Amino acid sequence: MSEIIQLSAMSYGSEAIGRMSSGKTVFVEGGVPGDVVACSITCEKPSFARARIERIVQPSMYRVATTSQYDKLCGSASWQHIAYEQQCALKRSNIIAQLERIGKLSPDKAKSVVRETLPSKRVWEYRNKIELAVHFDRTHGISVGYTNPQTGEVVENPTSLLVEPPLQKAARALQGVLRFSLGKTDYGMHRISMRYSRRTRSFEVALWCKPGPFPRNFVAKALNDSLHCSSIVRVLSNPQTPRAIKGIEVLAGKGYWHEQLICAGETFDFYTQAPAFFQVNTHQAGCLVQQVLDALGDIDGARVADLYAGGGTFSIPLAAAGAQVFAVESVGTSVRDLRRNALENCVDVDVCGGDAARELAALGADGSAYAGACSGADNADSSANSVNNANSANNANSGMETAGVLRTVGAARTAHVAGAARTAHVAGAARAHAALDALVVDPPRAGLAASVPADIVKSGAQRMVYVSCDPATLARDIARLQDCGMQLERVQPVDMFPQTFRVECVCLMSKA
Repeated sequence: MSEIIQLSAMSYGSEAIGRMSSGKTVFVEGGVPGDVVACSITCEKPSFARARIERIVQPSMYRVATTSQYDKLCGSASWQHIAYEQQCALKRSNIIAQLERIGKLSPDKAKSVVRETLPSKRVWEYRNKIELAVHFDRTHGISVGYTNPQTGEVVENPTSLLVEPPLQKAARALQGVLRFSLGKTDYGMHRISMRYSRRTRSFEVALWCKPGPFPRNFVAKALNDSLHCSSIVRVLSNPQTPRAIKGIEVLAGKGYWHEQLICAGETFDFYTQAPAFFQVNTHQAGCLVQQVLDALGDIDGARVADLYAGGGTFSIPLAAAGAQVFAVESVGTSVRDLRRNALENCVDVDVCGGDAARELAALGADGSAYAGACSGADNADSSANSVNNANSANNANSGMETAGVLRTVGAARTAHVAGAARTAHVAGAARAHAALDALVVDPPRAGLAASVPADIVKSGAQRMVYVSCDPATLARDIARLQDCGMQLERVQPVDMFPQTFRVECVCLMSKA
């Protein structure tokens, strides 16, 4: 079945949207709003259909030539056939649509609060991180590349034009290095991530492997000789549950990645240990932080809580601007990174290691800050110790190298972290009895837990900045926050991911 279809919008994904002759909505892969295309229907449901382009009858004025065939094949630059200025406009339109449909805003209100998308300075070669899939067979050994979303196969010789040139070069060399050093055994390796900083030249390789024997010295030397890494680590996890980290081993180098953010006229140093998160577009990350600072206004002396704080991307600049910052983070590696980053940047941040939904009440006006802070310290210390214990157990059982060869991240700092954490939290708790002045929340893509919006209102904060990478969950949470008494003042889209449909939003809300 074939139809001529006029495409009018983009989904939050790689498909353009049009209507069939019957009036049914149809999603067309590879289309651009304004295209007139001849399509064959590939899937039809009662309320919508999907179609494949057979030919373009009339191209949209916004259609441009594809730049990267590799990214097209792997789906990593699904909007590269759309002119960049129009990408920014479409991202704003998607946010408005979600605020209307899910956020319960009127069309006029949604359009008035969403500003024009802040474009990225660089639209190609902007990513400081690359993640590669690993496939193994006994005939050829290790294969490394991106995964083809259509077939699930690993596409070798990764040449993504989204990533920094040194990462492109390293990704192409990686497969040969690993085949040489690992031979016909995969040693449980299932994923590889690499990070590079244009500003500091720091280069990290993280090998994600199942716990077990591993030729540490040989692999580290081969990678270092070929790629000139500043840090090589092994992240111990199972492919079925990759985020359940069982340990981290430093195979060579410093054991962390060093990046710099520039915002508010200052340069901030961040030290991040794999697998902790850091924004992939460094220049735009500085712009993102600047938007948060601008939204909050004058915060000198203000009490600000930073929930889902990570390694301190917002906490550090907030403290440098004069705020009393209480940072909450649940991931043990990020908690340690945050404490170190505060120290390196000479700012005072009270760090609470724990779940944001559970710890938020401790930072508000109910007087329970001391208990919450101490429980957070215990949680962070427990997380740090569990990682170090896993490393020690793996080191003892590997049977491939002596214990003296392996250096474990954080092992030398565990006692210091435990003592310093409690000292900092007790000091911070004494200041945490008054109501908060402002909140910054930057949750994962799933958004806020259902209980958090009500707790935000109870915290006493008059202003809140919500940073989101998913317009749908953002709109859902805005609706919940408005039901609890907050009002949306503005939404600033920031394009962190050119050539893709993804976008970051900085939202300012205040008490009604």
